[in-house]
Formats: sequence, C-alpha cells, structure tokens
Amino acid sequence: MYTVIILILLFFAIRFIYFGAKKNRKTNIITGGAILALTALFFWFMTFWGDKLWFDSLGFGQRFWIEILTKAGLIVAGLAVAGLLVYALTTTIDRRNAFFRYLGLAIALLFGGIWGHSNWEVILTFFNSVDSGITEPVLNQDASFYMFILPFYKELVTFIIVVLIISIAAMLLSLYSQDNQQGEVTIEEMNYQGVKIGRSLVIAGSLFFIALGLQKFLARYDLLFSDWGAVNGPGWTDVHVRLPGYTISAIITLVIGLVFFLPAIRRKLLKYFQRFKMQHYNLVPSVFGSLFGIILLVWLLFIVIIPGAFQGLVVEPNEISKEKPYINNNIQLTRQAFDLGNIEERQYPMDQEFTRQTVEENQSVFSNVRLWDWSALLQVYDQFQEIRLYYEFEDVDIDRYTFDDKYQQVMVSAREMELNNLPDNSQTFVNRRFKYTHGYGITMSMVNEFTQNGLPNMLVKDIPPESKHPELEVKRPEIYYGEATRTHVIANSATEEFDYPSGEKNVYTEYEGTGGVQLSNTWRKFLYGWKFDGTKFFFSGYPDKDSRLMFNRQISQRIEKVAPFLEFDRDPYTVLADGKLYWIIDAYTSSRSFPYSEPFNSREVIDYREGDMDRQLVNNVASHLHGVNYLRNSVKVVVNAYSGDIDYYVYNEDDPIIQVWNQIFPEVLKDKSEMPESLRSHVRYPIDKLLVQGLMYAKYHMTDPTVFYNQEDLWVRATEKYHNTIKPVDPYYIMWEQPGSDKPEFTLML
Repeated sequence: MYTVIILILLFFAIRFIYFGAKKNRKTNIITGGAILALTALFFWFMTFWGDKLWFDSLGFGQRFWIEILTKAGLIVAGLAVAGLLVYALTTTIDRRNAFFRYLGLAIALLFGGIWGHSNWEVILTFFNSVDSGITEPVLNQDASFYMFILPFYKELVTFIIVVLIISIAAMLLSLYSQDNQQGEVTIEEMNYQGVKIGRSLVIAGSLFFIALGLQKFLARYDLLFSDWGAVNGPGWTDVHVRLPGYTISAIITLVIGLVFFLPAIRRKLLKYFQRFKMQHYNLVPSVFGSLFGIILLVWLLFIVIIPGAFQGLVVEPNEISKEKPYINNNIQLTRQAFDLGNIEERQYPMDQEFTRQTVEENQSVFSNVRLWDWSALLQVYDQFQEIRLYYEFEDVDIDRYTFDDKYQQVMVSAREMELNNLPDNSQTFVNRRFKYTHGYGITMSMVNEFTQNGLPNMLVKDIPPESKHPELEVKRPEIYYGEATRTHVIANSATEEFDYPSGEKNVYTEYEGTGGVQLSNTWRKFLYGWKFDGTKFFFSGYPDKDSRLMFNRQISQRIEKVAPFLEFDRDPYTVLADGKLYWIIDAYTSSRSFPYSEPFNSREVIDYREGDMDRQLVNNVASHLHGVNYLRNSVKVVVNAYSGDIDYYVYNEDDPIIQVWNQIFPEVLKDKSEMPESLRSHVRYPIDKLLVQGLMYAKYHMTDPTVFYNQEDLWVRATEKYHNTIKPVDPYYIMWEQPGSDKPEFTLML
C-alpha cells in the first residue's frame, strides 16, 4: 500500500513537471516539484514522529526535543552562515559565469547543513562545559579545555576555512573559464573581470590566511597528544622546538593575511609580478598563490624540518635525560585518566599449611568457590532448562543473593524467546508479531554444588519458575526486553499472547504493563505500518486502541539510542529484585582528548613458551574502547525486562563528562541514591573496566620515569589452557574476605 501511494504521488509529480516543461508552464513545474517535496517530507515525518512517540513512551520526550531542536538550529545556522559568506564573497562573478557562483553556493549550503548536523554534541558540550580540576603542566590548561572547548574552536575554524576555499574556488573557476571561451571574451574583458573578481579574492584570501593562522595557533594545543617523544604527549622537542614553531608559523601566517589585505603592500607585490608581463586578471591569483606557497614553506621549516633535526640530533642521542620530566607527566596524567591513582598495592603472604581449621575459619569463602564453568553450565541450561526449541539462554551471569540468611554466589541466565527457532510452518506474521512476544523466567543455580546426577543444584528452575527459597520467588517472569530480543511485537492485541507451555497445552496471557507505544488511533497504526510491516500491519485486525507496539527491544541498542554519549559494557546481566526481572548494564564516559594520557590499545600481545617453542598470543580486549585515553564507569543502567523502562543512575558525580551531559539532558540521569536497595545490592565492578585498567596498569604501575622508559617491570596477563587452547585468564568474580575482615565481598579478580 505504501509503495502504491508513493508511486501514485510520483506519477502525478512527474506528469505535472513533464507537461509543464513541454508547454512552458511554470505553475505546473512548481506544482510537480511541490508534490515531490511534500511526499519526501511526509514519509520522513512519519519516521521522525515514530521515534518521537517511542521517546515519549519512555518518559524522555524532553531529551528527544533537545537533540532535534539543537540539530535543526545548527543546520539552519550552518546553512545561513555558509550560504551568506559564499554569496557575499562571490558577488563580483560575472553573470555569464553565474553557474560557478551557484555551484559554490550549493556546495556551501550542503556543507553548512552537514556541519551543523554532525557537530551538535561538540557544540552542546562546549556551552555546558565544566572544569575537571586537573591541569596539564605545559600550557597550564584544565583538562576540560581539551575535552570540551578545543574541539569546538577547531570545528569552527575548519568550517570557516572550508567555506572560504569554496568561495575562492568558485571565483578562480569563473575567472579562468573565460580563458577557454575562444573568440567570445577579449583580453580587455578578462582583465576587467579579473580586477572585479580580484577585489573579492583579496578579501577571501586574506580571511583564508587569517583562518589558517588561527588553525596553526590552535594546533599548539594538539601537541598535548603528540607522539614524537618517548611517550604520548609533548616531549622535549615538542615543548622547546615545535611549540615555538607553531607559534611562529601562526604569527607569520596571520601577518601574510594582513599583508595581502593592505592595499599599499599589495600594490607593491602586484607591481613586482607585472615585471613578468602577466595579464591583469592573473595578478591577484598569482600573488595569492605565491603567498600561500610561502606559508607552506614556513610550516615545513618550523613544524617539520627544524623539529625533526632537533629530535634526531639532540633528543634521541640523549633521550632518557631529555625526556625524563615529560615521561613523568605522561605517567601522572595517564594514571589520573584511567583512575589508577586509587589503586593500592598489597602483598598477601601465602600460608603453606592448609588444615581443617583453615576451612572452618573461612566457611563463607569455601562455600562460594565456583566449580561450574559458565560455558559448560550454559550447555546444561540449554539441554535441561530451555523446555522448548523457541527458548534460548544467551549467556550465564555471575551474581550474589542473600537467601536462607546466607550471602551466596550464584549463576543465573534469562530464558529469552528466539523466534527464528520456531518451526517453518509456524513462522507466520501473526505468530511473530502477536503470539510469541516474550521469553519467560530465569534459571539460577549454586556456583559450587552438584546433584547426584552431576547436574547443578538449581535454585530457580522450570516453567513456570519454581524457587527453592522465598527470597528468590519470580513474580513477574515475562521477558519482553532482553539481550536476544531483536524483533518488534504487539502486545494487548485482539488475540491472546502465548505465555508459556504447560505439558501438551499452552497458557496464554494479556500484557499488563506500560511498555511500548500505545496504538491509540488509526494515524499511529498507519505510521508504524510504514516503519515496520507495511500493509500487513495496517490492515491487520488484531491491533486495537489498547495494543502496545514494542520495538527497540534489544537492551544494548535500546539504552544506546537514549544515551549515545555513553559507551556500554559488553556483558549486561540479569537481576531478580522484588520478584521482578531487570537488566543492569555498566556504562562508561570516555574521551580521546585527555591531555598527556596514553590511549588504550585493545590489541594485547602475550609472549609465552610452550614446550621448547616460543609462541605469541594476540588478543583483542574491549575493542569498543580502543583509542580512548580517559575512562570512567560513571553510570549504571537498569532496564525493566517487562516494561522496558530505562533508568540511568550516576555513580560518579565527580566525572566532568557526566556533569556536562547531566546539564544537557537533565531528565535522563538520576542520582544513585534513587536506585532501590534491592537493585543497588547487585551493582558490581564491570569486566571491561577492569580489563582496560589492568592492561594500562601493567605498564603504568611503573612510576619511576627511568624504569618506565626501559620497561623494566612490564607485567603480562596470565594465560591458561582451556579446551586445548592457550588463552589469557579472563576476569572472574569470586567471594572473598579481605585479611582482617569477617565479611565476604563480591570481588572481580584478574
């Protein structure tokens, strides 16, 4: 149906345009163009409004409009500024060459719109920036300057430079296109046009040189991320040679811009070029090109050649003595960037004696020693607890619960619906959208207990869930939102939803929650028909005014759509709290612009020996965080598995990045004190963070610059043999009592 509507509208639009062009009727052409534009606008609006309704259903309507209105405002601003600049600078282009003017104007408008749309985050963080309290020692700027302020300045200068390049290119193309019009344009006319265009070219060229000078001035701050020295960040050459070089280059470039603009000096340059018997229309472009060439030579000399000579002849022969203070700067700021400064190194001497008394004094530890491997347990769950082929366990999570007056470590997995596992004859539109809408319940077992048959000791099992302890009762087992839930469904329709199998029969249910977008009218049904299943959806009699369309149900995609400014841990975990099922996902704030900090390299190389052979193990670790040089686990995200509601709880209010985003989107983030205690007791240290910190600390535990330079005490992650394969030891959760404490703690160990 939607395709037919589009084709009909296109037919009428093309018909109006065709007959309008044939009969030279502008009204018809305008009408046809309007139909095309309105058709595109209408179908774009349906997609846009569908997203708006989704954000509203989650209570994030304000967050949606902040982004949309910011983008819209910046697109308009980018279009206006770029268009006006090019329009003003190209007014001297002759009408016969108006094509180049309008081409430049079109390119500038396109660029301005794209620039505004793509830089909304940069501009919002600039206007909401806060101080970090950390100052780098070279240019004495707060770290927030590099994370929030400098990116905006650089983008703004780049915008100006690109617009000026478009203007200059349009003028030069219009000028020299006349040279190809043989017999149509005389030399006198070309010289006349050259003088006219030359005036605009002088203004544009001067502004271009000034903008380049500003760009080189800002490039001084980029030295805080230099890789010329022994470590990341400015070294001896950067501070003593390249920094002055950038300053000199910026000043010379600015002076050249002023020289090109001042009539008295420019006339002398023009007279000099007249010695070469140039035509007048070539004089200004020649002066512009020559000055630009001088600028490039200055840059080459002061930014590349001279610093390279100092690096090779002065620094490298005396590297450790020259670079020592700068290595220390890198160590200190990298440790701050990855939150390594609070790490406390302790040695726990091993007692060689292991007696019954040792066990009795550490019952809480020994009763929680994990004997089940998660991958082996997953296979057991798949075999004995999937119940039906259309259920699936995505992975096994490790958590801790208090039951039977004991604090116990457990392993838990959610039973999700996998529609692709339905039999072929059941893969119908009705089944996939209205019947099989949700997973059901969890499976939970002890980490260290087996039955007589060698199976895990189940604490929660079967369908409907049976719990051994009242504290583990599952009152709301339906899982509409999960890790493996990637399709959209409609709940509360005219047909009953499948709830769970009961022997040879099935039990059916109706959704009682508020998840999804309510299909309260025909417009919404028409809108989401376009977005999803087309005619089938719109003409289906199953959805009614109380039906709820659930989409974006995969939890990682769901939370990222609301908070794209966060990075997310790869291991969401299921939590049973107050009889309901939730997902908790750790979220990170990160930056690639923290001064002097070493970027995280996700490529891990481990050399090991196997028998008489030297081998090398290459491993990718937390690849989604590759390149970040600042990381904080500032947010814990909670998703209700039944309603899909999302809560973002701030767990590090001192993090400047989360402070900035909290000012931008005040309704999204909540204080950690608002998290219910039943959920707070399941918060844990995230695996990806420990991996990143562990790999960084393997190098940055060395705080002496000389030791660091020689890499004398570089740590390497331990390896293990797992199913005949050598692999690095992954972080694992244990219950542990610190010496001097009698309270077990849920600890992540690497």
